[in-house]
Amino acid sequence: MGKIRKYNATLNPARYLEASDSLGSVEVNKMADLVILHKNPLNDIKNTTAIDGVITNGQYLNRVELDRLLTDVEEYLLAKRIE
Repeated sequence: MGKIRKYNATLNPARYLEASDSLGSVEVNKMADLVILHKNPLNDIKNTTAIDGVITNGQYLNRVELDRLLTDVEEYLLAKRIE
């Protein structure tokens, strides 16, 4: 199976949605949430789980903060299940 080309995951979907003026690339005045990986997903799709951090709504969350959020969500859901 061939490798994924980077534009197949970024610019092409934005063009399809007719939103390439605001999505699809990291540029001034465009919306961008980013997942920062420490392994290349173009080499192996499983590398999409090698997450070091996330930038969302202009805020950077590192791996420790992401793990803390996951724990908070798990605890919340467990508490809801017990109720």
